[in-house]
Amino acid sequence: MKAIIPAALLLLASESFTMKADEYRGQKTMGVFLGYIDHNRSAITGIEYTYRFSRRFRIAPDASYVVQRNYQDALILNINGQFLHGPELGQWEIFPYTGINYTSWTMHEMCTPPGLSGTPDISSRVSRLGLNLGGGGNLNITDQLQLGLRAGYSFVKDYSTFTMVAKIAYRF
Repeated sequence: MKAIIPAALLLLASESFTMKADEYRGQKTMGVFLGYIDHNRSAITGIEYTYRFSRRFRIAPDASYVVQRNYQDALILNINGQFLHGPELGQWEIFPYTGINYTSWTMHEMCTPPGLSGTPDISSRVSRLGLNLGGGGNLNITDQLQLGLRAGYSFVKDYSTFTMVAKIAYRF
């Protein structure tokens, strides 16, 4: 009898999770973001796509460009899993996220050879894999329009960085 009650509760919970998952499964958003990255104290901009698998989980790949400052700029590619949790907050979605990161930093050296007036750009590039950890929230303005904030840390050897962005997205 003691085993039947937990099994029945588990079955009931999984059944309600499945019913709720169907109404969320397949939701997609496409958006743009703008923010701040602390590695070179610069702006970061990019695009993000999300695909929702269930009420509590969606995948969120994004591609971003770090604006050149202090002779450094970067291309960053992320694939994050967002875990929506907490009570139903109506128009709000709150989530922690974790994922993998590919970062390619370019370091520019400006040098002027003797006798030349130009300033050729000698660049070197460092590309690394890393891990992401952070959190965020979205406000669903309408059924299609979503505003959001996200902050996180990317753990990358010699290039770890904090990022904070604001986004606007279209949900379809």
